[in-house]
Amino acid sequence: MPSDDSENPTRRRVSVEEAEVILVERIRAAQKALDDAVWNLVVLYNRTGQKEKARQYLEQLLASTEDPGVRALYLLSLGQLLEGLDEFAGAIEAYTQALALEPANREVWYLINNNLGFCLNHVGRHAEAETLCRRAIEIDPARHNAYKNLGLAQEGLGRVAEAARCYHRAAAICPSDTRAQRRLEALLARHPAVAEELARETGASCGGPAGEAGQSASPDETGNG
Repeated sequence: MPSDDSENPTRRRVSVEEAEVILVERIRAAQKALDDAVWNLVVLYNRTGQKEKARQYLEQLLASTEDPGVRALYLLSLGQLLEGLDEFAGAIEAYTQALALEPANREVWYLINNNLGFCLNHVGRHAEAETLCRRAIEIDPARHNAYKNLGLAQEGLGRVAEAARCYHRAAAICPSDTRAQRRLEALLARHPAVAEELARETGASCGGPAGEAGQSASPDETGNG
C-alpha cells in the first residue's frame, strides 16, 4: 500500500481545514437523515393514535435544533398534538413559543395564529383570540378556519352580529366543513333580529349552506368548537 509520500500526480494532501469541512458536512447530513427518520416516527405515531410516543420524539427533535423556522414547525406540531389530547394549557404554551419565532413560512405562520386563537377561545380568552384570528386572516384570507375561530371570539365577546358574519364567511369559503354553518344556524335561532340583518346584507336566507362547493377543510387547521 503506497504511503502518503508516494508519487501520484492525481493525489494531493488534504489540509486540516479541508478535512474539517468534509467531516462537518458529513455530520450535518447524518443529523438531517436522523431528524427526518425521527419526524417520520412522529407522523406514524400520531396517525396511529400513539400520541405520547409522538410527543416524546417531537421533544427530541426540538432539543436537536436551534433553527427558528424548524423549531416553529416542531412547536406547531407539538401544539396540535397536545390539543388533540385536550391538554390546552400545554398547547397554548407550545403555540406561544412558536408565535415568538415569527417563522417565514406562510402556512406555518397562519396555523400558529389560527390554532392559538382557537385554544385561547377554548379557555375564555376571547380578546386575545380575536387579535390572533384577525392576523391569521390577514396572512391568508382564502382559508376558512380563522373566520370561524374569529366568530367564536366575537360570540364570546358578545358581538353577535359580527360573529354571525364571521360564521357566514367561513361557511361560504368552505361548505364541506359544516362547523361554521352549524354555529351560524344555532346563533341565528337565538337571535332572530341578527338573522334578518344578515339576510338583508347577503341578499339570501342564512339558514342553509352557503358559498361554492368543492373546497375541503384542511386537517391541519384546528377549531373543533
